Amino acid sequence: MSYGARGKHEQMYQQVRRLALCLGWRLIYRHYDSRRSPPGWPDLVLIHLERRRLLFRELKVPPDRLTTAQAECLVALQTCGQDAGVWTPADEERIVRELTA
Repeated sequence: MSYGARGKHEQMYQQVRRLALCLGWRLIYRHYDSRRSPPGWPDLVLIHLERRRLLFRELKVPPDRLTTAQAECLVALQTCGQDAGVWTPADEERIVRELTA
C-alpha cells in the first residue's frame, strides 16, 4: 500500500474498507470527526457476523504515531478481551491475514 502526502489516511481507510467488504465484513463503523468521539477511540470498528468477530483498529500512516489517549484506549479494549490494534500501510499482509482469520 502506498500513499501520497494528500489524503493518505483516507486512502488507507478506503483500501481497508474495500478489502473488508470483499471478505464479508458488513458492519464497519468509522468516526469521521474525532472531536465528537471519546479521546483515543480507534478509527475503525469492524464486525463479521458469520465469524462472530469484532475488530477495533487504529489506522496510522507514517509519520503519524499513536497518541497517549489512543494507546490507552487500545490497551483498555485489549484488557477487556477485545481484538484491538494498529494497522499501517506496511502491515498489508497482516491486514489481509487478520481480516481472513
